[in-house]
Amino acid sequence: MHINKSENYHNNLFGFLVGFYPLAYILGNSIINILTTLITVLGFSLYRKKIFFCNNKIYTLFLLSFFIYLACTSIINNYPKLEELPNFFVNIKKSLFYFRYFLFFLVINYLCNKKLINFKFLYYFSAFLVLFLSLDILIQLTFGKDLFGNEPIPRHYTGFFGDELVAGSYLQKFSFFLLFLIFVFKPQIKKNKKIILLVLFLVLSFSAVILAGNRMPAFIYLMSAVTISLLIKKFRKGLLILILIFSSVFFTLFNFNEGTKNDFKVFYNHSKEIITVLPKIFTNSGDLGVINSNHLQTFHAAIITWENKIIGGGIRSLRTNCPEDFNRTKNPYNDRRCNWHPHNFHLEILIDMGLIGLFLFIPIFYFPIILFLKRFLFESNSISNLYVIVPFFIILSSEIFPIRTTGSFFTTSNATLIYLTLAIVLNFKTFEKKIDSNNNTY
Repeated sequence: MHINKSENYHNNLFGFLVGFYPLAYILGNSIINILTTLITVLGFSLYRKKIFFCNNKIYTLFLLSFFIYLACTSIINNYPKLEELPNFFVNIKKSLFYFRYFLFFLVINYLCNKKLINFKFLYYFSAFLVLFLSLDILIQLTFGKDLFGNEPIPRHYTGFFGDELVAGSYLQKFSFFLLFLIFVFKPQIKKNKKIILLVLFLVLSFSAVILAGNRMPAFIYLMSAVTISLLIKKFRKGLLILILIFSSVFFTLFNFNEGTKNDFKVFYNHSKEIITVLPKIFTNSGDLGVINSNHLQTFHAAIITWENKIIGGGIRSLRTNCPEDFNRTKNPYNDRRCNWHPHNFHLEILIDMGLIGLFLFIPIFYFPIILFLKRFLFESNSISNLYVIVPFFIILSSEIFPIRTTGSFFTTSNATLIYLTLAIVLNFKTFEKKIDSNNNTY
């Protein structure tokens, strides 16, 4: 396919901007917001009405209905209470301002459909930062300080993130760009070298995720790697080796690092408690006893404050409606806990947008994942040209995995990554083209 100079320039421009996201996620939400706004404004400035008349029209209308419904239920729930608390006005404003992610989705959707993003920048930036962070964490483990003089926090080796406990989450999100780099952009590397590099990258990144002390990201990382090994036929032969690598890394760190051992014992006990007690909370049956898991206490508070089952309580309803006596200091039974959000996307959608919102959310956000899985599982044509999309698929599917703890669905960092990967995975068929070192399709 011939690419003119203008398209090539736009390809590299948007490729560089999207490729800057791994660094933006280190620098903070302000930079993420600036970058997202810049991509959106540039996209509409260059392509104007074309963005609205791109492919996936029916899907886009469904997604638009999700945003409109969020604004409507937030206004309905908060407008009558505006005189009581200023927070109610903030909730309405936030639900309207959230519409910027729909515009961002439209731009990425158009760029992907027209092959105007060079993903090479994103892959290389991610690979460099993941390698750097992983090595920084291992240096922190070995010498007691990382390259920037940061000491570990109890049970957490955070590397250059310092006192922010997000290193594991960051690695879980961006490590697969490092792992797939050699398959997407370095196909000329000999098979034996690829295997050596892949094993090295797996051991390094997984060790760093474990040491970071973020237990859910470690679990998601492990499940993502195993799932991809099952999906991609040529990787299945290495599944046993993969399991041996992960088992060796995990049990080595588990047995020789007391913090890691305690962390994952607590993770196991709390997970078992959530599986056992959460059905009782939903059905309002049985004695709950003392709840030890902080997340389960928050789930309990969220379900109790979910009053309007059909349309929900509007955006940030847990923060707004959670009774003061649910707070830990005033709750001697320790069975419920107010928080900023429910720490689970599906539960947050349920209490903020009700059953209607959840029925919109599930098909909209699972549809691209199902289509991509169908392409891998049931179509016989070569799928090696789709490797470039696999890390985006992993991020999207792991972000909306239903039985995981999360941040808020509506925060800058989560929303940006979700709508970015949603648009890219939705357009996966666009990328079914052989990689050519002389063109910039990827």
